[in-house]
Amino acid sequence: MKFSILILFLACLLIGCDKRVELSSTTLPGTYIGNYENGQTEIFVIKQDGTFSQSLSSSNKIIYTNQGRWEIDTQTNTYLRTITFRNVYLAVDVWNLSKGQPRKVDSFDVYWSPHGPGITFSDEEHFWADKQPNN
Repeated sequence: MKFSILILFLACLLIGCDKRVELSSTTLPGTYIGNYENGQTEIFVIKQDGTFSQSLSSSNKIIYTNQGRWEIDTQTNTYLRTITFRNVYLAVDVWNLSKGQPRKVDSFDVYWSPHGPGITFSDEEHFWADKQPNN
């Protein structure tokens, strides 16, 4: 009996520790900051109205600012959904960025990270931005 209570307690503890955040139009908006290995910082401000602003800076110098739109893929599981950014610069395109020519694309899908929460720009997870508290 005591063993069963211990197992139940541990199961509840583990379930309670999973702080995954489901992606939705109410959980996505906020400020996201990515600090990259090359010393650059990217900031996305994702707004409730379906728009975002984006900036990338290096050594306190702004490399670019941008505005665009976002939408959530509603066809898949809420924890596996992607976010599509429209009219977005790609800091993940380091080759062009290092030449001073960041690449702007019409559409780019990013992955939702429910444990951060955050957004991830590459399969290798080298480029991501974490949602800031109270946003």
